[in-house]
Amino acid sequence: MTTTQPRRVTRVEPVDRLELDDGVLLLYDRTVIRLTDLGRAVVEMCEQPLTEAEIAERLAAEFGEPPEGGLLEATHRLVEDLLSGDVLRRAEGRR
Repeated sequence: MTTTQPRRVTRVEPVDRLELDDGVLLLYDRTVIRLTDLGRAVVEMCEQPLTEAEIAERLAAEFGEPPEGGLLEATHRLVEDLLSGDVLRRAEGRR
């Protein structure tokens, strides 16, 4: 019986970044992305590949539980948004 390990994500390094009071601007080759403190925290913690469950655990420790919905569901939506914006990418190798 084969078990599949949870997929990991890691950040895409920006060309430059500008810290703001309530977030960060990330500059990529042709795009500027503005992230809130929550998005910034995910990008910073994803220097090394992490699963969504690992990200959720760290976010809960730093920001507490989300006001609506479940922690894993909210984390999944946030990670998917960051993946679609090319701020995060699926990590290669271990799955």
